[in-house]
Amino acid sequence: MVFSWKGKAVKFTLIIALFLSSAVLLINAVIVTSGRKNIVQAGSFIGAHTAIVPGAYVYPDGRLCDMLADRVSTAVDLYIQGKVEKILLTGDHGRSSYDEVNSMRKYAEARGVPTRDIFMDHAGFSTYDSMYRAREVFRVNSAVIVTQDFHLPRAVYTARRLGLQAVGISADRYVYAGTEIYHLREIPARVKAFLQITAGSKPRFLGPAISITGDGRDTRDEITATAAPENSQLINRKGRTIRERISPPTGFTRAGAADGSFGQYLRDLPLKPPGSKVKYYNGSVKPGDVYQAVVDLDVGDRDLQQCADAVIRLRAEYLYGKGLYDRIHFNFTSGFKADYATWRRGNRIEVEGNNACWVERTGPSGDYGSFRQYLDMVFAYAGTLSLAGEMKNVPLVDMRIGDVFLKGENPGHCVIVVDMAENRNTGEKLFMLAQSYMPAQDIHILKNPRNEEISPWYPLNFGERLSTPEWSFNKSQLVRFQD
Repeated sequence: MVFSWKGKAVKFTLIIALFLSSAVLLINAVIVTSGRKNIVQAGSFIGAHTAIVPGAYVYPDGRLCDMLADRVSTAVDLYIQGKVEKILLTGDHGRSSYDEVNSMRKYAEARGVPTRDIFMDHAGFSTYDSMYRAREVFRVNSAVIVTQDFHLPRAVYTARRLGLQAVGISADRYVYAGTEIYHLREIPARVKAFLQITAGSKPRFLGPAISITGDGRDTRDEITATAAPENSQLINRKGRTIRERISPPTGFTRAGAADGSFGQYLRDLPLKPPGSKVKYYNGSVKPGDVYQAVVDLDVGDRDLQQCADAVIRLRAEYLYGKGLYDRIHFNFTSGFKADYATWRRGNRIEVEGNNACWVERTGPSGDYGSFRQYLDMVFAYAGTLSLAGEMKNVPLVDMRIGDVFLKGENPGHCVIVVDMAENRNTGEKLFMLAQSYMPAQDIHILKNPRNEEISPWYPLNFGERLSTPEWSFNKSQLVRFQD
């Protein structure tokens, strides 16, 4: 009887073990098969609104482990290619001594992604939590998940089961040490994910909604210099131009600018009253405290005057005001030369695909309304790529007012030097920057996020990279109009 009971117990245990093993294998097969159906190659990937980047180990000094660096780099590549609009970095920041997401953010920013397009989920403690919070907290709908091959099936399966329209792209750039272990760890992790989805488990933390369509700076958990109070020693609130409103710091005097020069024009740009907000072309207010003052120049009522367009606008306005009409010319991204002199004679530009040509449409006209129509046409078909081809690189030490920091890629960005100052005793130089951005918005004077004591001035010896509130540039990206 005893032996019979023991035999039954062993048999029962074996049946349970076989059942559990079969269940584990089945669950893994389902997740891998389903997940892999929605993994795409980077080259064939059309696009999604958001790239979701799960966290991984970060060293005590803030360096990303190789796998995590490759994840963020792949997401940055997708952003630069225009295939995603936002990046959601999700990882472990459950204690002050360990912070995956801010390390990931700094890595992405250093590679040119504007802070406003980087969202951080500080409570992405697991893949399940990350995907659940992406949907519920960040209101993500269309997403591409960027992680390693071994992780992709579970991440994509989880996201899609939770209601995200998600695909996956591999971040593998070489064979990582310990890959076999990671594959083995996925077996129980997939079972756990399946059970969490089936049970409708909640993540450890939820919190208020932060829409991914908003401003990524709202997810920052640190006090930044861009939110610093106004430097009252440098600001004359009664001033109506850049020159009148913003003084150089103690010991500095404004650099020379010849009468009637482009530099003098920029320095004397009119400003809106203190406290004015930057507005988009549709009248809504730009979020964030990244600017010192707003230039009093219309933005138009269409989404046209963005970053490169603002530089084009200021250059063209100066030349138009001086009557130098033959010098007003800009290239479209296609290479077509759109010169204002031809426009003034009554010709207009027809565009079909990548081809553009002049056609005679009306009589000669040099009035300002016609000039603005010309600029809108240029804004529609020019950009940082075309502008880069029209400008020449200049050494940083030779900077002058009117020069531009330009990253001529897609997407790219640019900011223009609108004033300079110098300390005659030490030889130190400072400069001031203005920009527009996306969507089309008022041109504004940028604050210095790294040094509030001299903001909105920037030091010429800023190091290898110039960090502005919404973009960063290499010191080699300073360019100048050739005529």
